[in-house]
Amino acid sequence: MSAQHVDAGKAEAWMLEAFGMSLDEYKDNQYGRFPLAYITTAKRIVERSGVGPVLEEWFAEERKGVAGRKADISMQAVLIVLLMHVLDGRGVVFTKMAETLANRLEPGDFALIGIKASEGSEKEWFHRLWRSAQKLIKLVDSRPAPRHKKLKKNQFAKLLAALDQPMCDLKETRMRWMCNQLVEGSVSLMPREVMRRYKGNLAIDATRVDILGKAGNPGKGKDHKKRRSIDVFAGYWRRGGSHGGTGRRTEIWSYELELGVWVRNTPDGPDEFPLVASAVGFHQPGKVRGEGLLLLNSIRDRGHAIGTLMSDRAYVPSARPEELQAPARAMGWIFVADYKKTQLGLQAWHEDAILVDGTWYVKYMPQTLINATADSRNGRIDKKTRNGRLEARIPYMLKPKGRPDPEGYQRFSYPPVGSYSAVEPVSQKHLRAPKTPSSLTIPPSAGMKYRQHLQYNSKPWKKWYALRNTVESFNKSLKDSNAEGLADPGKRPGRGYTFAFLASTLAVVSANVRKIATFIRSVVDPVPSKARTRAPRRVDVMKRFFSEEHSPAIPAPPQ
Repeated sequence: MSAQHVDAGKAEAWMLEAFGMSLDEYKDNQYGRFPLAYITTAKRIVERSGVGPVLEEWFAEERKGVAGRKADISMQAVLIVLLMHVLDGRGVVFTKMAETLANRLEPGDFALIGIKASEGSEKEWFHRLWRSAQKLIKLVDSRPAPRHKKLKKNQFAKLLAALDQPMCDLKETRMRWMCNQLVEGSVSLMPREVMRRYKGNLAIDATRVDILGKAGNPGKGKDHKKRRSIDVFAGYWRRGGSHGGTGRRTEIWSYELELGVWVRNTPDGPDEFPLVASAVGFHQPGKVRGEGLLLLNSIRDRGHAIGTLMSDRAYVPSARPEELQAPARAMGWIFVADYKKTQLGLQAWHEDAILVDGTWYVKYMPQTLINATADSRNGRIDKKTRNGRLEARIPYMLKPKGRPDPEGYQRFSYPPVGSYSAVEPVSQKHLRAPKTPSSLTIPPSAGMKYRQHLQYNSKPWKKWYALRNTVESFNKSLKDSNAEGLADPGKRPGRGYTFAFLASTLAVVSANVRKIATFIRSVVDPVPSKARTRAPRRVDVMKRFFSEEHSPAIPAPPQ
């Protein structure tokens, strides 16, 4: 029920009685100025991403004519406004952004953002911003759907059948490019000296992104599979397994955000650089197929270092080799991975070599050693016995000679005969003098699914694999209600896959900014109180910013 309207005089009298000031006085004193640090940082990131000019090119390509209303806010300015509010902890909420544009900016702030107009009510600014944001979304929306009603099963089927799949694929490519370029813009804030310290180690994982109406209206019995949420392209998330659900009462209607996060150069090394996210992806819960490779392709295309990759079992080894392990190895990645019970023990063989728990050994290793980790996982031996058998494997290990060639072939040397107790593979009888060549070249296809860099469950492996917790820590920080608040769908109430992807990406960008600033503060020696100087005034900072030369390299967009 709407409020009963009264004349302006009575409303003023009510304000004086309630708050001791008039409507205009209350409004003038309600809002503080928006932090300049967030405006300049958002502008710097969006400019360095190179996204704005490319969006305008895409719009020009798709525009059917010159007719139509000219946008009051450019798409680049939209991204700046969105990002500066995420940096301020306000999320991507259009009513809050309209409040800022109407009440919290000075004329110089509008010029900094790139908005020519500086006057307007909250309602006018809301519609200006909304129109420009929808113009941007349309260029990259690979999953267009009604956002104001729930679709029945047959309606959703018709929607899928009517999609222009080639166009959807193009816009999905555009969307991923745009989001990763925004992430790149935040990473580029890092001082060059610090960035050069990074050697390429990466942890990848996905984290749940809830949406408004996250219960998804689950039904009973067979009806639980129906899509009965307004956000029809999301999916049910369940705990455990691949996280892909079917709509049981305990499951949550949501998306998953894919992340590639930097980790330290060595497990015991110092903190030489901020542990930022360098790549993002987005998908339905459990639909991780191909996502890992998309992250790695983006990292490669942007020229980042390539090193050791850590992930949970959903990626390595469970991915199809042709969809992750093979192309990743061709780029130069090496893996530190875990295994399921069913993946332990003998995994592959090539001539006189066997792959056991991801490592190549001479085939004359006893069966008890081959089964060491499988027996431990199944409770047949204790950990002390397992560790002893892992140590006993070392003499049987093949040693790599140099690095793989450009086609992925790796040369290994056999352990010297007599350095290990040889056992015939079938009969398990001891052999006095087994015959082996001095070296062996193993093709990239042999054991591709399971091969990894370190001996599984060894002390070095445990230290390296523990670095995977870096991405878990990043996810936790990202969801902190005192920061980006990714766990709160109220901070990104817009509907649809594309809006959720963009809002989640901006949260990642904001988290990167926090980590870079925190890292720089952490390495500064304490300054004596008498030596501290007053922070420069807002106008001084703006003069400095406008005097700087900003010439970001525009990356090649998807064709």
